[in-house]
Amino acid sequence: MEALNSKSLNNARRKYSPLIIFGFGTVGISIFLLYKYWKLRKLLIELEAKVRELSLQVDSLNEKQTNIELNRPSRSVNKTSRHDSLSSYDTPSTSPERIPTLSQSNNQSNILTFNYQNESYESLKEKYFEKKDFFDQFPSNFEDAIDYLRIINALDEKEIDPSSRKEYRMNAFNLAKTCLDFYPDNYLSHKWYAIFTGKITEYCSINEKVKYGFEFKKHLDIAIEMEQSDSVLYYLRGRWYYKMSKLNWAETYAIKLIFGNIPKITMDDAFNDFLQAENLNPQKSKGNLLYISRCFIEKNDKENALKYLNYASMISSKNNEEDKDEKEVIQMTKKYL
Repeated sequence: MEALNSKSLNNARRKYSPLIIFGFGTVGISIFLLYKYWKLRKLLIELEAKVRELSLQVDSLNEKQTNIELNRPSRSVNKTSRHDSLSSYDTPSTSPERIPTLSQSNNQSNILTFNYQNESYESLKEKYFEKKDFFDQFPSNFEDAIDYLRIINALDEKEIDPSSRKEYRMNAFNLAKTCLDFYPDNYLSHKWYAIFTGKITEYCSINEKVKYGFEFKKHLDIAIEMEQSDSVLYYLRGRWYYKMSKLNWAETYAIKLIFGNIPKITMDDAFNDFLQAENLNPQKSKGNLLYISRCFIEKNDKENALKYLNYASMISSKNNEEDKDEKEVIQMTKKYL
């Protein structure tokens, strides 16, 4: 009888042991997952607290440094090193634009050509100081104001002194903002306000970099809605999309904490804008061709990436930014050839 009971017990053990082991294993895994979830939740709470604390500290600093942001800079400006940021953009060589006169404010068919990219640094600086009275009062001629912004933009891209660049950008931003206030129905007001909004972020706090980044995108959208034939608009918006699509989860989470939900942005958003810019102004912008190559690399299409790198290498550099682009073109070609 005892032998029978022992045999039955052994059979039961063999039969139910896997279930018992599975049960304990499931419980163990559940406990492990709950522990990991708790740790991740704790990490996110700590991150949120740090981001909010940083936001408060930055806002406090901003109140003490009111002369750094949007006010006109004084002559004695501290030197600032250049660095990449969420919306720090340098515009490419701008193609001729449509400029309506005051009597044609609703008709953008009057085409005038003002391209200062090929002018010398000395010539641009002379023109900058000749027309500097635009900072004191808004000119009666909208065309002259936009033309002056082009001069400052071309000078900014050739300037190597950080303090001079800051002065140009701040002055131009104020003039562009005035143009936007007086002529909001003209796409050029939105375009140049966006361009110099992007440029001044180099001197802004973390919070304001993000805020002006979305402001940059907003006015590019408005300008594109008003005028679809300007390739520069698509190039600049493409760079914004590209930058946003490359943010890691922590950066995205921090932006959401401060500014709320942000739209989902993919590399294809940037790629489509770069292609549109290329269609409108084929093989003229070294920067745009370089970004198209980067997008092809992201898509694992090395053949097309090298093709566009070759196009970019055939364009002569006209300013400091294009010199940087040329170095990257050479490096990428060597890497993927």
